[in-house]
Amino acid sequence: LLPGERPLRAELIAFFDGAIAVFTGGAESRGCMIMCTAPAVAVRDARVRALLKATIDDLDRALTARLTAGERAGEAPEGRAGQAG
Repeated sequence: LLPGERPLRAELIAFFDGAIAVFTGGAESRGCMIMCTAPAVAVRDARVRALLKATIDDLDRALTARLTAGERAGEAPEGRAGQAG
């Protein structure tokens, strides 16, 4: 997701550009199955609920880790990384 190989700004732009391409690419907008469809099913399906939670937790960890690294490198204002989740 965010390997830390480029400046923070470049990685965040690539991350969100990639998400936009997935959600809106092709002839029809596909949206995001994880954030649009899974929550409705998660209410009544424990497996989907667990997968949704794991996905959100993984994304929160990845963003927090990359933002924290950006703070340490002077690429982001201090004290903002913990606000990702």
